[in-house]
Order: sequence, then structure tokens, then C-alpha cells
Amino acid sequence: MPGTEPPFRRVAIAGIGLIGGSIALAIRDRWPSARIVGIDTPSVLTHARTSGAIDDGLPMIGALDAADLVVLAAPVRQNARLLTELPARILDTALVTDVGGTKRDIVGAARRLPAGARFIGGHPIGGAERGGFGFARRDLFQNRPWILTPLPDADAGAVAVLRRFVEALGARPVIMEPAEHDRVMAFVSHLPQLAASALMDAVGGAVARDGLAVAGRGLVDTTRLAASPADVWRDICATNADVISGALDQLIDRLNDLRADLHRGEALEAVFGGAARWRAELLSQDRPHTSTAALMPRIFHITTRAAWDDARAAGSYTADSLQTEGFIHCSQAEQATWVANMRFRGRTDLVLLHVDEAAVGAEIRRENLEGGTTLFPHIYGPLPVKAVMDVTPMVPAPDGTFDLSADLRAV
Repeated sequence: MPGTEPPFRRVAIAGIGLIGGSIALAIRDRWPSARIVGIDTPSVLTHARTSGAIDDGLPMIGALDAADLVVLAAPVRQNARLLTELPARILDTALVTDVGGTKRDIVGAARRLPAGARFIGGHPIGGAERGGFGFARRDLFQNRPWILTPLPDADAGAVAVLRRFVEALGARPVIMEPAEHDRVMAFVSHLPQLAASALMDAVGGAVARDGLAVAGRGLVDTTRLAASPADVWRDICATNADVISGALDQLIDRLNDLRADLHRGEALEAVFGGAARWRAELLSQDRPHTSTAALMPRIFHITTRAAWDDARAAGSYTADSLQTEGFIHCSQAEQATWVANMRFRGRTDLVLLHVDEAAVGAEIRRENLEGGTTLFPHIYGPLPVKAVMDVTPMVPAPDGTFDLSADLRAV
């Protein structure tokens, strides 16, 4: 429970994106007394600091002067480089881990570290369609596997304390060898990502906007991963190319079988039968219970009680910004508290609208029109009342600040 002694009092996280940011938020939630240092660009650090995820920020890992745990949460090849840039004073004292989607390269780099350095490869299996700190969430790893790939001669005590750390964040630690990790991930993670992106690119290129307007939920569900950032996946593919190539060959073989047998349907029956059997096995695994509401992608908008009452009567909500700027300002879960304190501090007449993206109807763009790098969702049209899943009152603290974490905890 919050307030217990943290296993690592000083944690440095290099890369405050979706995964690194979610680790920071989970640590903050579990051990409020832990000191968290983020290493990233100034704009990302500002966002993370104002959201309460980190205490301090550094522009480069070489400036780190003290840490008990270092988490490398940048793209895979960048993690391997960051490992070599860690100061000797950190390697002498800190436990180092990473969160990358492939393990052989960084474990190989760890073998070349000075004697006495402690590195344990890691890979939390918790992601989202989009990357960046704006999509980070404190419960991202709840009941999810967190793979650890210690070297054969790893310090057993270090492995044990890292396992306890992972468990305390709500995840399930799993020990694997680096090569087996990369083989399995090629099929259960890397291949689905490439297939979803290729499918969406092929469909969109063939039918364009008008065709997509009549698509059903099947296409939406099948291509959920297609919004993933290419920079992360470029590194994953490059560092696991041999195994991913074989996985792609197996998928292409299935597709060729289907194409060659479209008129008879025998291959279709075989593939569909195998797919149904393996999907049932997939769903039978021990997975976190997720409510239907939790599956809905939520964004948030702050407005006054009076404006929301008017919207309920009218059936739709139109903010002033829709008239002046052409869109309604919204935020992601971890942006909401920051927005509230930047723009509405001290207000007592506000409510937070929880919006189901899929039910909005109007176009939603993620963009930053003020020159920054943090992307915010903008709704380009009226917001239907039926798209608002929940409305919570915003009550400021005595000093006028807002803490919306309780409202956002289940999101």
C-alpha cells in the first residue's frame, strides 16, 4: 500500500514516454516518498513534472549523479547506447534495467559493461495504440506480464528485489532467456503490429476516406495497433529482424494458402478453424478483467456545470473554442490535472467530462498548435451528450490546485 518503504529510494527513468511515464506514475502511486528523476527533452520533462510524475529532470543520462535503480525506457537501440553512457559512479551502485521490446542486443551490450555492473533486462507487456507521456497511465501494468531476462551470472539478490519491485507495481514477473524472449515476441507482439499496420495501409490506400466511412467495427478492432509510433518499431524490427522475418514468412504462407483456395474454401476452413482454436486458448489465459467501459478510449474536457446543463438540454455540447478556433480542447488522462492547474486553478464551478472517443462522431485530431511537442486531442465538431460516459465535479484544494487522480484512476 502507499507509504510503505520503497525498494529503490532514488529511481532514474531515461525516456518519459508511454512506458517510462507509466512506470513513474505507478511508482508515485505506490511509493509517494520515492524520488524520481526523468531524463528526456525539456518539454517532456516539464509536462511530467507538472503532472507530478517526476521530481527532477535531466537532459542527458551522463548528468545523473545518484540512483538506486535506472530504467532505460527509450527506443531499443537508444537504450543500448544509453547503457554505455551511464557514469561509472552509477554503474558502481545502481541496478540497471530496461523496458525494450527486444533483448538480445542490449543483453549483449550489458556483457561488455565493467565488472561489478548490475544489469537485468526487462520488458513490461503493457502498451497502447499511441506513445508519449500524454498516454501514460499508472495502472498500465496491472496484472500484466513483466518479462525479466537476467544473465546467467546475475546477482540473485538483485533479481529478487527487481521481481518484488515489478510485483509491487501490479505486474507478474516472468523469467525468460533473451533469445527465447525475442522468438516469442516476434510472433505475439511484433508480427501483429506489422500485420495491423500493413492491413490498414492497404485498406486505406484502396478505399480512401469515403470507403472508410462505411467500414464496420471489425476493421477498427483489427487495426487498433495501426496508430503505433514508427520510431519505436523501427528499432524493434532492426534488432529482431531474423526472427521477425521468419514470422512474416509464416503469415505470408497462410495468406498465400487462402488466396490459392478462395473458390474451394478448404484452406479457409483450415485457417479459420485453427484461428478459432488458438484464439480460445489466448482468451483462456490468466488476464486482467477489463470492463467494457475500460475498453473505451477516453479523452477529457473541462467545462462549467452551467454549460453542461445547457448541453444536456440541447443534446450536444459546443464550447466557445468551437466557434473561435474550430475545435473543442480536450486532454488525455495524464494531461487533465496539468490542464486544470494551468488554466482553471481556484475555480469551483467546473466539471470533468469523460468522453468516449468512438462515440464522438466528429473528427478528433491529436496536435499541438502552440509549438510544443505534447499532443492534445481536439474535437472538430459538436460533442454529442451520448458520447459523455461520466461527469465528475472538480473540487479544488484549499490552495486552489486540482488533483484529478481519483477520477482518472480507473481510466
